[in-house]
Amino acid sequence: MSKKPIDHDQGGQILKDKSSEFTVEKFVRKRYLRGRPQYLAKWEGYPMKQCTWEPLENLGNCMTLVADFEAELYKQDQEKMNTH
Repeated sequence: MSKKPIDHDQGGQILKDKSSEFTVEKFVRKRYLRGRPQYLAKWEGYPMKQCTWEPLENLGNCMTLVADFEAELYKQDQEKMNTH
């Protein structure tokens, strides 16, 4: 499935595989598998049930979204620490 790249300011970024391009709408969660980070990607135009876990090394074209997601996680952690 091929999609037009969209403006990074609107949130979506393109992740390419060998045959297709997919637009990451946002990252939903983070986990570690064998000590390596993975991000749960919500794909533009697809329902939440079709989110996929993507290793960081697959997200080279989405580093702005990864950084924004990490900043949000950090902010949430700081808020939790300040409320205890």
